[in-house]
Amino acid sequence: MGLKTQFAKAANVVLRPLRMEMWKTTPTDLTNLTMQGGLERAKAHGIAFNTAVDVGASDGSWSKLLLGVYPASHVLAFEPLEERTRSLDAMRQTHPRFDYVGAVAGEQAGDVRFHVGDDLDSSGIIDGDTDASRSVRVATIDDEIRQRNLPGPYLIKLDTHGFELPILKGAANTLADTSLLIVEVYNFQLTDTSLRFHEMCAHLETLGFRTFDMADPMLRTRDRAFWQMDLFFTRKDAPLFAADTYV
Repeated sequence: MGLKTQFAKAANVVLRPLRMEMWKTTPTDLTNLTMQGGLERAKAHGIAFNTAVDVGASDGSWSKLLLGVYPASHVLAFEPLEERTRSLDAMRQTHPRFDYVGAVAGEQAGDVRFHVGDDLDSSGIIDGDTDASRSVRVATIDDEIRQRNLPGPYLIKLDTHGFELPILKGAANTLADTSLLIVEVYNFQLTDTSLRFHEMCAHLETLGFRTFDMADPMLRTRDRAFWQMDLFFTRKDAPLFAADTYV
């Protein structure tokens, strides 16, 4: 037995009455902050759902990743860019539980101006009009779930560049039966009405959710300051919140 192991065992004799313990951290604990790792940990927590709503679906790669972890789930994706339809149509052909809406998700049905970035991934809703913008359809999560009669509980994933609040308002009924939220959150103010990550945590707690995991932290290019991450939220009465201790 090595000296470090002997020290840890002796320290734990003192710490256990205080409900504390020293333990070895594996490299996986420190580095597996990937989306797949987060989904696998959610599954290990026993978080289950029948339908996942992928808002900001892009080419469907996140939906495909999700189905690798939760293969029995239905997936409804929202993606307004016609440039993505070929990939999403192919996804629909190979995954019979996958479907998509050619629209952005929002508070109410209608139309909105949508900026199209050169790389497509940086596209998003804007105020006003530019040469690189177009009108796209807006649909609500509640309406699309109801029309398709998709079963709960639900997962809602948002990759929406600061437009989260209107989407959540248009998903009030779905949120009432949602077991998992995954939200791309930011450390900077993307729009006048967007929330920074700590504000999003506080807002979602008023809706009955607490954060329990994270994935894909990112630093911004200009100065390597913390830019964004994906936060995982579940119901605030979930069993995993029953204990406030570290071990």
